[in-house]
Amino acid sequence: MEEHDATSDAAGVIESRLGIGVSSLDQEAARELGLPRDVRGVLVQSVDPFGPANDLLFADAGNVITEVEGRAVRSETDLANALGAQAQVRSSR
Repeated sequence: MEEHDATSDAAGVIESRLGIGVSSLDQEAARELGLPRDVRGVLVQSVDPFGPANDLLFADAGNVITEVEGRAVRSETDLANALGAQAQVRSSR
């Protein structure tokens, strides 16, 4: 239960800071997106058209964020922790 709460909290931080809804990329979503099996990251599910990330290249629904400032992103918590660096975000699509 604690892990779920931490994940929910992290997703809330991401949504409020960037205006994007995300979830950890699972194997089914990766397959549907045609991504290689070894891709791990956070799937952008929604983008607030008035949010700060709307104009950023990575902020398209269906993109997968894999790292921020060279730090691997595998979960919502990883992304929330990496947001302190806030510069380059690498995505796969």
